[in-house]
Amino acid sequence: MFRWLLGDWRDVGFVAVSTALIYLSVVVGLRIGERRTLTEMTTYDFAVAIALGSIIGRTATSQQPSYVQGLTAVVVLLVCHHSLSILRTRSEFVHRIIDRSPIELVRGGRITTEGLRRAHMTRPDLEMVLREHGVRGLNDAELVMLEPRGAFSVIPRPSHTAHPGS
Repeated sequence: MFRWLLGDWRDVGFVAVSTALIYLSVVVGLRIGERRTLTEMTTYDFAVAIALGSIIGRTATSQQPSYVQGLTAVVVLLVCHHSLSILRTRSEFVHRIIDRSPIELVRGGRITTEGLRRAHMTRPDLEMVLREHGVRGLNDAELVMLEPRGAFSVIPRPSHTAHPGS
């Protein structure tokens, strides 16, 4: 009667063992792989993270794919990610395809209109970024860049320094 809710205890045991094995395998794979995989992610890093989550979820909770199939998928994914990382450092063409360019938002206290448009930002969005970096306003900013990984770099004008606590 409650089989639909509780399941079969053999299935529960399978899920526990499979989850532990695939988790440990991914931890080992990430440990062997690049440190950058878990820091500020690029687009392709994010894609790998999503794919790993999907593989872990399917492998842990169902009998198909098997643990070995899930492990194979994890290994192939990490090898492809590592290979692409090498390619993007050695090929300008691959680098341009994979990586975004930084976008200049402010130079010399003036908004770069084209940059703001490319970043899909409004002036209030930009002003919030300045405040978050301890810069009071546009006149106090020498350079503001939206970096390829989504972080903002804010360089105050030489006569204006960031305020304490920023």
